[in-house]
Parts: sequence; C-alpha cells; structure tokens
Amino acid sequence: MGSMTLAEFRTDLTLALEGRADVALTDAVKNRWINFTYRHLTRPGVRMFEEVKYRYDFSLVTAQNEYILSLANVGRRVLGIADVTYYANSTITEASTTIRRDLDPVSLQKMNGMSKPDAQPSLYAETGNAGNRILILNTRPSSTENGHQVRMSYYSQVDKMADDTDVTVLEDYWDLAILAGSIFFTKWFLGYKEEAVADGQLYQQLINEADSDLELGAEDTGRRTEVKHGPHMEMDSGI
Repeated sequence: MGSMTLAEFRTDLTLALEGRADVALTDAVKNRWINFTYRHLTRPGVRMFEEVKYRYDFSLVTAQNEYILSLANVGRRVLGIADVTYYANSTITEASTTIRRDLDPVSLQKMNGMSKPDAQPSLYAETGNAGNRILILNTRPSSTENGHQVRMSYYSQVDKMADDTDVTVLEDYWDLAILAGSIFFTKWFLGYKEEAVADGQLYQQLINEADSDLELGAEDTGRRTEVKHGPHMEMDSGI
C-alpha cells in the first residue's frame, strides 16, 4: 500500500503549481489528474503490477470459441490478459490425473486465419476494449470439452482514490512517481509545457529505474517498459 493519501497528493500538487493566481484548480480537478496518473501508471501497457492482477474462471461451452469478458461477466474491467490455463475437468484441480495446459497467446490476425476444429484449446487471442474484452480460442469445444474449466489471469483498471484518506494499492515507492506524473500532466494540459518537461522526465525515470530492478540477476521477462519522454509521453511497451 502507498503511504500518501489523496489529500496529501493534492497538497503537494498545489505546492508544485506554486499557487499561481491564473490557475484556479478545484479539489475535484486536482483529484482528476492524480487519479488519471494513477490509472495511467497501472495500465499493463505502461507497467504490469501484480497488485492489479486478478483471476477469472469460466466454463467452456460446446461449439463456442469466443468468450465476452464484460464487466458484468468478470466483475472488473479487463485491460489485458496475463495468462490462460485450460483444465480438462469440470472443476479446477491440480490432481495429477487432470490434463492442464497453459495456452499460448497469438495475434488476432493469426487466430482469424486458423481453422477451428472441435478439440481442446491450445492457443488464445484477445480483442475488444476494456468494457468488452473478448477471449478467442483456437478450437470449438466438442460435447466432450463442454463444462471444462478455463482460468484466466488479467490486469484490471485500478479503482480511483475517492476519499481524502485513500491511498494507492501500490508500494510506497510509487507515490513519488504518481506525484511527478500528476504534476506533469496538470502543467502540460494547462499550457505550462516547458515547465512540465522536468516533471515528465522524473516520472519517466522512476518507472524505468523500477523496471531495471526486475532485470537484476535475471533475464528480461518482458515486463520492462521504456518510457520515452515527449509531448505525448509516448510509451514503448514491452508487452
């Protein structure tokens, strides 16, 4: 959990704006930019946080190879799929007698070009938006696979901070990144673009330094995202 509350983020954002008389920002507007940065940072295309990773189980249906991952079905908005596992059983179990297969991701274009036989799935693709993500399997379950289980891990949209005492779900290292990003985005969209550059560079540095820590003593797992500072904070994702 973070250590800075929403009220503290707002106070520091106000100080960073140096009390400009020409900038009459209400608390609601400040909260908007703080939460925008919080959600921007935790998008899987920027950085994949375990704190916003969830699990969803569902059953295969005969002849159906597309499954809608709507808010109503899953319970949260699905921003991106982390992994998918198929269980050749009506319940999820790690018993040695149960066939368990981790499905490999493929592009939507490749999936669309495949035939869809009646068989156990081995590949998946995803499409749609955060409101209605769609998981596509490379097979159409037969009556034999009907009712078999699939477990999907996914990244969701983080809940906004609403109360003044709210903190983030991230470790407190990220408080400074959220503050720097909030200052950057606020200044940038208020028109103080030259002043915003240093804050954007700090936001970039904090993200990239944390991702570099992931590589110590191990190969890059694909989680590293390089953030290139520019007018639009262009993100080059490692996903």
